[in-house]
Amino acid sequence: MTGYQVVTSAVREEAAKWDEFASEMSTVRGALSGLTLSPLAFFAADAITFAVFPLNLPTPPEELQRSYEDMRSYIEKLASEAETEFRDR
Repeated sequence: MTGYQVVTSAVREEAAKWDEFASEMSTVRGALSGLTLSPLAFFAADAITFAVFPLNLPTPPEELQRSYEDMRSYIEKLASEAETEFRDR
């Protein structure tokens, strides 16, 4: 076929961009994996308040921690999937 020219430089430039995106998502995913919290992070009372007043919390700290962990792990999963998607480009 005459009259056609394949330009591969643009494809190579595009590939480098997606590799950089994947690398950035890998960094984000790594940061997200370390953002876990214990149930104590969702409890704010000192020892005196705890001793004097009955503990009638509207939502137990363990439940708040589970909700946080569900959302954190979901976002981490999305970052991991984005990294995989960008690498496959």
